[in-house]
Parts: sequence; structure tokens; C-alpha cells
Amino acid sequence: MSDDKTKKKVLVDKLNYLYKMELSQRKFQVFDIDIDFEEDQLESGEWVLERAVVQVDFEYDGRLDGDEAYLFSRDLKIMCDNFVSALSKYTPTREYKIISDSSKSYVSEPMIVGIDYKYEETHTFRLATFITIPE
Repeated sequence: MSDDKTKKKVLVDKLNYLYKMELSQRKFQVFDIDIDFEEDQLESGEWVLERAVVQVDFEYDGRLDGDEAYLFSRDLKIMCDNFVSALSKYTPTREYKIISDSSKSYVSEPMIVGIDYKYEETHTFRLATFITIPE
């Protein structure tokens, strides 16, 4: 079982690095990425990955009120598209490995799970999504 924990830890570290690099190239100001896995046990007793849950905290320095609301919704749509695109570029496999440019994995539409709004300052958002790993 500790071998599975080691594989998972290495996979999380690699994905964290790859996602941070990919998102920074897309103008994200990322300061935290949280990756968790949902696993399933096969009849053989082996554990495999079913789904990855990825949450990213990023900063948005635009305004959210007044005439800027349209710009915020446009920016948020662009950020969500970039987020899905970056995660789609590197996806985990059931065997705790990484594939690049995988078209077989499905990345769900991101959802906002947290907002830290500060009037006339930088705002912090937490986006979350799921990567479904095919058999």
C-alpha cells in the first residue's frame, strides 16, 4: 500500500509542476494547486485511478463591479477555457502515469468553488474541475 502512496505523491508533484508551468504561460497568477484522486479497486485487488479532482487558486486583479462586470465575465470565460486546455495537455492514467495531449481523458467544465473578494484590490478565485480517466 505504501508503494501506491509513493506513486500518488510522485504523480501529484509532477502534475503540480506541469500545471503551474502551463498555466503561467497562459497568464494565470496561480498560487496554489490541489490535486486529489478517486480510486477504484479491481477484482485482482489492484488499485487504479478513476478520476482526478483539480482545484486551482488564482488571482484576478480586474474589477468585478460597475461597468467592469462585462469584462470580468469575459475574462473568467477565457480563464476557464485556458484552465481546461492546460489540464487537458497533461492527464493522469489509471496506472499513475502521465500522458501528454491525451484526447481520451475528459476534463469537465470548471466551477468556481471559492471567491475572496476585496473591494478595489486583487481578488482570489478557486476553480475546480474533474478529469475522468478512461479505462
